[in-house]
Amino acid sequence: MDDDEEAPTLVDPSKKIPVTVITGFLGAGKTTLMMHVLKEQHGKRIAVVLNEFGEGKGIEESLAVNVDGKMYEEWIELRNGCLCCAVKDSGVLAIESLMEKRGKFDYILLETSGLADPGPIATMFWLDDAIESDLFIDGIVTVVDLSHYEKQLTEDTSELLMKQIALADLILLNKTDAVSEAERMRVERHIGETNGQATVHATHQCKIDVSVILDLKAFDPHRELNSRETPSAFHSHHWHSPSITTVTFETKRDIKRESLDKWLQALLWEKAVKDSMEILRLKGVVVVRDCLLRNVVQGVRETFEVVQTVPWKEDEEKMTCIVIIGKGLDKAALENSLQEFCNA
Repeated sequence: MDDDEEAPTLVDPSKKIPVTVITGFLGAGKTTLMMHVLKEQHGKRIAVVLNEFGEGKGIEESLAVNVDGKMYEEWIELRNGCLCCAVKDSGVLAIESLMEKRGKFDYILLETSGLADPGPIATMFWLDDAIESDLFIDGIVTVVDLSHYEKQLTEDTSELLMKQIALADLILLNKTDAVSEAERMRVERHIGETNGQATVHATHQCKIDVSVILDLKAFDPHRELNSRETPSAFHSHHWHSPSITTVTFETKRDIKRESLDKWLQALLWEKAVKDSMEILRLKGVVVVRDCLLRNVVQGVRETFEVVQTVPWKEDEEKMTCIVIIGKGLDKAALENSLQEFCNA
């Protein structure tokens, strides 16, 4: 090897890279969070795909160049060890080009636009074979603007805001300096009714330990299921009540594996349980007939998977527990439909 040749980077080809999707409404602070990651000396090697329409489009003069009708991204290595790229689309092309630099980063943070539904982006990492072979979805982080939350609930785009919250695994309540503690708690209760699964942190200028938003393992079938169902606790505040809620139901009945698949297809694909319901996120532990292992099911919109994990303990009461986040949910209809398929 010539002296001026760069030594090759040793990469473990079997190691997949986690992707964390950063979403949130316009002005909530997504780019502020990403800039915090890019500037802090946290000692982590993170590749950040920054939406170019945000305030950080000029960082280190990171560029997206259009050549012959195709978008080419220029990745800039920053002083804290992170890689940064600004893009004008969802960032899929940037991620594909980024994989040529494997070995220089351990995580990917992907910022969506403020008006993006994170559902299709999350499912992309399940459905795209080329991407899925190198990457996996670690979780969805939603940044919420505390100072404008009540107003945003009255606007035409309020349903999109609620979907970003509903699909989140971690929620940052940002701009705590602009509201009272009582108002922050009201917002947190309101969000809790929409998404009873997500972890919530309050932040100022999105300053948070970077490790909090990494390694969420939200789509890991071995992750413990949070089965709490948050009660309605905010109607007295005269806020618009979103039709997106969290419901939880349990049964001691077991189900055949093929019946479980048919129930999920009827619920998510055919909308046969109740066509007015829109399922955004689903998680559950299922007792499958003649199977000694726990079956973990999770889904985002129409996409779902069932994974067998660890054995049930000998002295443990086997219980199927399903948590669903969605719009117009009818708990009784959901519960009855599962019982019908258990009888099949």
